[in-house]
Amino acid sequence: MSGIAIRYLDYNCNLFAGPYKYSFEPEQSRTMALNKDDAHPVTMAFTAPWRKTGPDVAHGGNIHAITPESLSSQINQVTMIGVARFLDNFGPLYGNVIDQKARSQNERTLTAVLQAFALQYLPSRQAEGPLAHFYDSLDSNSQSPESPSGLGDRGTNSLHVFTSAWYNAHSQLVSTIENRSFVRLYSVFLFLMTSIPEEATSTQPYEHSPLGLLDDGLRQMEELQKLVEDYCEHLGRQSIYRFLLQSSVGIIRWYAYLRDTIDSVLHERPCMLEDAPLRSKDSLLGGHAAPQWQQPALFDQEVPRHCQNASGDLFRVFRGVIHLRQMLLAGSGPSDMHATRTAVSTALGTIDEFTMTYGPWLDQCVISFYLLSEKSKLASAFMLLFWKLSKLLLVEQLHQAAGVLPAIESRRILAKAQVYQEAAVTSLLTIAQRIVDVSALGELRLINSVQAKMNFISHHANTLLVVLALSKAVEHTIDLHLSAPEQTHLGSAVFPGATVDSDWIASMKPLLTCLLTLDSTVSGAITARPALRSLMQRYGDLLMDCWSHEDVDDLPSAGS
Repeated sequence: MSGIAIRYLDYNCNLFAGPYKYSFEPEQSRTMALNKDDAHPVTMAFTAPWRKTGPDVAHGGNIHAITPESLSSQINQVTMIGVARFLDNFGPLYGNVIDQKARSQNERTLTAVLQAFALQYLPSRQAEGPLAHFYDSLDSNSQSPESPSGLGDRGTNSLHVFTSAWYNAHSQLVSTIENRSFVRLYSVFLFLMTSIPEEATSTQPYEHSPLGLLDDGLRQMEELQKLVEDYCEHLGRQSIYRFLLQSSVGIIRWYAYLRDTIDSVLHERPCMLEDAPLRSKDSLLGGHAAPQWQQPALFDQEVPRHCQNASGDLFRVFRGVIHLRQMLLAGSGPSDMHATRTAVSTALGTIDEFTMTYGPWLDQCVISFYLLSEKSKLASAFMLLFWKLSKLLLVEQLHQAAGVLPAIESRRILAKAQVYQEAAVTSLLTIAQRIVDVSALGELRLINSVQAKMNFISHHANTLLVVLALSKAVEHTIDLHLSAPEQTHLGSAVFPGATVDSDWIASMKPLLTCLLTLDSTVSGAITARPALRSLMQRYGDLLMDCWSHEDVDDLPSAGS
């Protein structure tokens, strides 16, 4: 599952990354072994102040060492658990002592969380292919002595296996809540990427809920980060350990930033962490000229890396929308009018800058989609889904802000929202159709896996975010065609006597197909089924008409 879990954690995404270049993917790393001639000699730094520094002494003190500069000149392969353990290993030095009992508890917690995370990708229906035997053995092991000997419905058993693992992981996290360590923080953030069983959504107090565990973990993250940074001030500027400690904290901090942002998109909670610093203009995509796009092989090769690059800035777009939403939720009186204008302006500016920088390139990804490699298809499709989701979420907040601001400003904002909505809906319908077309050719192999395969739309660790993008696409497609233009807020009101155009209704079918396909895994079943039920309750007849629509190419000819 590593390819799915670390898609937005690599160096190219990380807005906190320094000169230490790293990758979680083996094929991306360029580990260059340093020979003795490559290493820089370190002499006087290891000479005691009371020892005379004659030529012979200095010569004997030469020590060949790896330097920050040498590490910065290569891409270093890392693992998230390796980074966390590296930081915890030096805990006693920077003031976070972890005794053996706590260390063992943290390792058991991590194991439980890893199991729950992986088991959410069990098939929710009958498994086929090389992994069928593996799933059979899992189901068999989950049977209690009192259970019938037969396997029964494998989908049901898969859900039971996952639910049991989720509760075990949750219990371990709650019991170790006082254990402040980077390994436990990694467990918390990974647990937030695990779908929540329906029966667990309201069975625990907030402080023990996944969001409560996240809030507590983010507070601990800031405490540990300060301890490490303060300790690093006592190390020399050229210290390799100062360089590695600061770089490692930056990796964990970015993971925390992603969880803080994504869970604030999914839930009405403010972001706890401060916004990341602006990315330097040199690292943006703007320098890539359109003529390079005419070389398919080169374009395809660069797609995954550029999508990672864009993802870092996309999370800034999401946070702009979140900040606007939270301000509007808090209530805005006349005295807060200026703050509302500023929040609206900031959100608009951020998304327009992202569109200007990455829009033409991502549009080219859509045009070239069928020619791209599997890895590039996956990277660009999910980037497009989330980019357009950010636009639709902003549209909703602009409608809310329009109800607060003066009429003359509201009209301008609503006009802007209309443009965003039309562009986002069109793009989402297009990319959903691309995904359905590619999925018709069969399941895709999991990244870093030899045999395991899943449907295209299931190749993402944040399943709930994918479901939200597809659901919002359905809602806004309907809203765009059926809501009265004079409405201030988005809604499902229909014009009296409005005519229903079957073309736009049929265009939603790929979105529904993607939602239904997500149901093939336990995670998708947990998240996509409730979303589909909600959509059916509001737009049931329209969606039934959509599903019953047949493409012209599929209709039998008159002579047949």
